[in-house]
Amino acid sequence: MSGLPDIFNLPPVNTDLSGKTVIIIGANTGLGLEAAKHFAKLNLKRLIVGCRSEEKCASTCSVIVKETGFDRVEGWPIELGSFESVIAFADRFASDGGHLDLLLNNAAVLMPRYEQTENGWETSIQVNHLSGALLAFLLLPHILRTAEETSSIGRIVFVTSSTHGWVDFSSGNVPSDGDLLRTLSSKEFCNTDAMRKRYPETKLLNVLFVREFNDHIRSTLPVVVTSVDPGLCATDLARNAPISQELKEKMKYARTAEEGSRQLIRASLLPLSGDREVDELSIDQFRGAYYSNNAIKPPSDWVRSDEGKKIQSKVWSETVAELSKVSAKVKEVVQEYGL
Repeated sequence: MSGLPDIFNLPPVNTDLSGKTVIIIGANTGLGLEAAKHFAKLNLKRLIVGCRSEEKCASTCSVIVKETGFDRVEGWPIELGSFESVIAFADRFASDGGHLDLLLNNAAVLMPRYEQTENGWETSIQVNHLSGALLAFLLLPHILRTAEETSSIGRIVFVTSSTHGWVDFSSGNVPSDGDLLRTLSSKEFCNTDAMRKRYPETKLLNVLFVREFNDHIRSTLPVVVTSVDPGLCATDLARNAPISQELKEKMKYARTAEEGSRQLIRASLLPLSGDREVDELSIDQFRGAYYSNNAIKPPSDWVRSDEGKKIQSKVWSETVAELSKVSAKVKEVVQEYGL
């Protein structure tokens, strides 16, 4: 049983999502799998779960069907360590009809040592930030078209963490000259001490990117981009990293993966009429917001500082520039929608 007060473990939102299509990336285990099972109970038209391999996709679909009875689930392989795989996933969706109401970018890795992807980036920088951003850009036109056709609001949700507040990208921590992302990804920068901070740094990138994404989206466009912190959860995220005694003690009070997934569901679907917990909220409050413990919370002090805002803009411009090299469609989306 979780050690958190009941108010922090409110149940997931239960609403009829008839006619809706949801994509969840990183759905084969932990938070992603539990979120997928929740969505499967909401009468979706279509649930697409993105996992690293065909085998993981098949296993995930089997679990969802067995535990929920929902059989309109499809497993699509996507390897976030490969930009080509992300592009192939988006191209498949475009050729498949392309109606999409929600993209939940949940996948992440925690790397104890420096490793590079096939694209030459430090693995967690690409998997936790760049590939999720790439997929969001490539699927944005489908989300906007669906929202316009159905007179609704599309949603893009990035899973982040409160650990984003443990780090910052001030000049004392990261060289102020040159590209931030390239510096963070370089082998020269990524010594043992740097890699200890890498997961929180990628979660900070998520928060900054979501906030700047919101700032660039015209208010007339029917899409809301939000980041969500599921809290400390008992998952296998740290399977590749050594566990300290301090963390072992904290894990005694961690949420289960199912409890943490409720935060993902709420950040993806709220506000809804009739939900007494959010009667005072509006959809606009979720634009660029950081959702944690069943509420919209301010991110870290550094994120909201003048320096944080400056670096936020830098993260956005560098991300767009790097991903435009990966896919010409990114630049097209940015230009078409005035991002």
